[in-house]
Amino acid sequence: MSSADSPLEHASVIYSPFSVVETARLRQFVADVEELAASTFFENPGGKITIRAGIDQTLTTQFNYAGEEAVRAVVGLFRQLYSHNEPTSFHAICQLLADHVRERGSELMREALDALNEYRELERRILKGEGEIAMQMTRRHTDGTETTERLTPRLLIDLFLHGHYLHKGNAKSDKLAQWPIPDMAKHVFFGAITRLRNLWWAGRNAVRRILSCPELLNAAPAPRP
Repeated sequence: MSSADSPLEHASVIYSPFSVVETARLRQFVADVEELAASTFFENPGGKITIRAGIDQTLTTQFNYAGEEAVRAVVGLFRQLYSHNEPTSFHAICQLLADHVRERGSELMREALDALNEYRELERRILKGEGEIAMQMTRRHTDGTETTERLTPRLLIDLFLHGHYLHKGNAKSDKLAQWPIPDMAKHVFFGAITRLRNLWWAGRNAVRRILSCPELLNAAPAPRP
């Protein structure tokens, strides 16, 4: 759906007013997405990886990206926008918008809810790695059995955030260390960050339309009966 066709363009029609606290959440979401998008990480987010191998030749990888300092500078803010339990995450903001669409009950309600659901569906598809190269890790156990696990972007985000960049020395660190091609795992992780940034920017645009409607902002709480 292009922005010109989106019911989310019509903020003054589809939403009920947002409270002072909710307005602050919307403003913070926009500020966070804009800060994330301005990060030096995205000047070179590692969009290309070269893998070389041959007969009697050790497998090698060449992976150029913005560097670990740039990654560490971006992951904290990324986690806040990514984690569903954060009040200013993309998921939480989409839910807030949907609640106000339902409360308003306009003629565009169904179309607006569909547009917001499309955002969340795109996030799920990114995290599943649809359309991307599938990576799998197979483990052989002491009893001779094997288990195979697909290293989806969702899983790698969790491993890198909580086993490498934000926390270390735990089971997730160990699991990440078992992957035989570290650069490939990083390539998928960085690619997911970039695709999510692009999606969140679309969400930022939708919220900016709300913030341009003063009548929707800083509403006083409804009086109790």
